[in-house]
Amino acid sequence: MPARPAFGSRRSEGVFVKDTVHESHDPGDPSRSLSREMTLVEYVEMIRKYRMLILLLCGIAAGTAAIGGMLSPPMYSATTVFVPREQVELARGLGSADGFCLRRVSSVADLMILYKGTLGRRAVLDGVIEKLGLDAAYEESSRAPLRRKLRSCTTIDTARDGTMSVTVKDQDPRRAAAIANAYVEELNRQNRFLHAEQAKGKRLFIENRLEEIQQELGRMERPSPREVAAKEMVLELLTREHEIVQIEEARNAPTVHVLDMAIPPDDSLPRNIVKQVVLAGGLSLIAAFFLIHVVEHARALRSRRIVSSRPV
Repeated sequence: MPARPAFGSRRSEGVFVKDTVHESHDPGDPSRSLSREMTLVEYVEMIRKYRMLILLLCGIAAGTAAIGGMLSPPMYSATTVFVPREQVELARGLGSADGFCLRRVSSVADLMILYKGTLGRRAVLDGVIEKLGLDAAYEESSRAPLRRKLRSCTTIDTARDGTMSVTVKDQDPRRAAAIANAYVEELNRQNRFLHAEQAKGKRLFIENRLEEIQQELGRMERPSPREVAAKEMVLELLTREHEIVQIEEARNAPTVHVLDMAIPPDDSLPRNIVKQVVLAGGLSLIAAFFLIHVVEHARALRSRRIVSSRPV
């Protein structure tokens, strides 16, 4: 009487072959990872198996971070603090509970947002570069890398008390302070230019309107007293507005007031070597786990191909 095939076996040409892929209960068998997820015990076993590789990768990453932090040049930070001119005028008006000043609170907040964006614009950055000769200091002739470097080392903040600050980090303490102060100077220059252009546009419009009204008065053959009075009133208003616009156009007052000018710092910034080492070690540990998982998965694929290719 022929023997019955064992459970978990299959018949092929009269030979009983055990299904090793599905019957294996060994936690270290790599082929099991293809059919289901690994258990906690299997993960612990895998970590124990590759513990030396994990320690080596983490040690290399932490050591590299520590050496890099110690060899990196010291960095210095300088900050200049300023307020928009409108903020000072607003503070003076709030003391008398002026309703107009109260309505300007939102406009001043919008102005601070505008100034923050203006400080990062190309015109301001190029002005700072030209003023301080940063192309020679940083040994970079192209403007695009210089702008990126300035943006990366500059922090612009707005405080709840209405002040703004520009903080610059650099290897040279004097250059850090000079760049921070140059930002405010360029902001003032750009704002004065824009205000002058706006005032010039208003002045040209008013001058054209004055000329038109004078021509209209000259063309009137028999003007009524009411028409003449109306035209003269418009002329008087436009003449006053024209004088105001001329004053605004010639005005050279600063648009921001500096509260604390940046000065060269005495102490450098902390290197944070411990923080860099911990961060590098954590990232390398994650990378090591990912690498081990890839290796184990590749071994499982190779093992399954070997099993499936065996003659039965």
